[in-house]
Amino acid sequence: MPPADGKPGDVIPSEPGQSTQHFKLDVQFPVYALEFTADKIVILAGGGGSSRTGVKNRLSMYAIDTTTKQFTLIKEHELSKEEDAPMSIAVNPATKAIIAGINSTEAKLKEGINENLRVFEYDDTSIKSISSHSTLLSHSPDDYQKCTSFSRPSPTSTSQFLAIGSTNSQLSLLSYPSLKPIFPPIKYDEKDEIYDVDFNDESSWVVGCSGLKVQVWSTEANGAGEGGGRMVQVIERPVGKKGVTCSFRAAK
Repeated sequence: MPPADGKPGDVIPSEPGQSTQHFKLDVQFPVYALEFTADKIVILAGGGGSSRTGVKNRLSMYAIDTTTKQFTLIKEHELSKEEDAPMSIAVNPATKAIIAGINSTEAKLKEGINENLRVFEYDDTSIKSISSHSTLLSHSPDDYQKCTSFSRPSPTSTSQFLAIGSTNSQLSLLSYPSLKPIFPPIKYDEKDEIYDVDFNDESSWVVGCSGLKVQVWSTEANGAGEGGGRMVQVIERPVGKKGVTCSFRAAK
């Protein structure tokens, strides 16, 4: 979608002493997540949810021209207006897959059904829906798939891990592309939602981040208990001077 005034993306001058310039585009919808599929191709995810605002839920693919400082819309995949907006996405360039977190309709949630994990495929000109799956143990409309992350690809294997973190403090580790659980969901922290999930380069560890702490687990299925995998390390939030509080917001 072009900017409201129909002009190319605005250029934001760099700070003195810096050579970097920035430019932006008004896409005219709330953007909750974005991922690059290539160096100059980005997918934006967002929309108005099911709130009847008139703002469509969508996945929009844009090409970025750093020379002309312009965004060109390649494809816009419109999502259901009865469901929630996509709140997180992860892109797998090797398999041309997009994993998105989208809550089901209010009617399905009342029935105890929430197919929150959505699988899409993309190519140079299109995005198409492939399948829907459920990972959230909560059926509350207030809970959703907040963060989604693929493990690093391996030159010796076609399988990867997929980590899902949600607002009900649940971390799920799945095998990709089968989407089968590696072990039962981990109940991360009763007091806080999960803000970020990621893997180390060898994919032997998965990390979850809440406001209170960062936790690291082994991705090995062996020895997994009823509540999840083997804990490797817990990093508590730093304690500052009296009266000064801080919290984690991301972990990579």
